[in-house]
Amino acid sequence: LFDIITLPSEETKVKIKEVLSKEKIQFEFKHKHADNSVTDVTVFGSRVTIKGKEYIHIIVYDISKRKRAEQQLQLLSAVIEQGRVSVVITNSDGIIQYVNPIFTDITGYNLDDTIGQNPKFLSSGLQAKEYYKILWDTIKSGKSWEG
Repeated sequence: LFDIITLPSEETKVKIKEVLSKEKIQFEFKHKHADNSVTDVTVFGSRVTIKGKEYIHIIVYDISKRKRAEQQLQLLSAVIEQGRVSVVITNSDGIIQYVNPIFTDITGYNLDDTIGQNPKFLSSGLQAKEYYKILWDTIKSGKSWEG
């Protein structure tokens, strides 16, 4: 056990005592493989009694893909939040779900003014009706519109 757990041995002993003192626990740590590579894992531990003898039942679940996806999501979120391009995300019905800070800077509308609204309120009236038809047909088809 101590060969695969990257926690210090004292912390590992604490986790073992925690499993024995509780019905079940869950925690994350880094798991070391035989080749010394390391993987992020979630550990589910529980105390099991079989024929009067107590055992520890452990399930180790690889969460490395989830961790990488979370990191990617944080990076993309930072790009959108800190970018210098206005971003408006609507659902397929055209209702605004998200706007980034640069949108509020450019338009002067705050989040309360926009979230849950139809972006038609942004219409200047300077574009032809065909322009808006293309815009809405694109959004309703689930595609991205840029303009």
